[in-house]
Amino acid sequence: ISARVYFYYSLAHMSLGNPVSIRNKLLSMYRSACLVHDVPGQAVLQNAILANYLFYNMYGQAEMFSKMATRIEKDNNQYARYLYYIGKINAVRLHYSDADENLSQALRKCPKSAIGFRQVATKLLCIVQLLMGDVPERSMFLDIDLKRSLY
Repeated sequence: ISARVYFYYSLAHMSLGNPVSIRNKLLSMYRSACLVHDVPGQAVLQNAILANYLFYNMYGQAEMFSKMATRIEKDNNQYARYLYYIGKINAVRLHYSDADENLSQALRKCPKSAIGFRQVATKLLCIVQLLMGDVPERSMFLDIDLKRSLY
């Protein structure tokens, strides 16, 4: 239950346009979740903190946080979101092969019903593959859910 509360708390502040005001609160809640071994709460808070850093283009701090925090792979949805954020950080840091690997894995782990997430992750994956000098697979463009957003 606490994981949902953390998620909606972060979402509400992101929607209001002042996510910087909750960064310290998110970090303290993450510390508390680690101390009481709240694994779902840790996963949600980890993603909320990464999203907060990326919202303000603080890629260096996001990378340092992701290296310090433990990787939680139990919840596929949260893990897919985590991989997307790490892939985005790697893409900005010019680590294209790592970004390609993370984004591909995020697309494999995300549910098929998460069309918006798949659209954003696929767009970034196409850009990373083009920057690496590779041609994206044609099947990526033929997916009915992604067809409109990729053209």
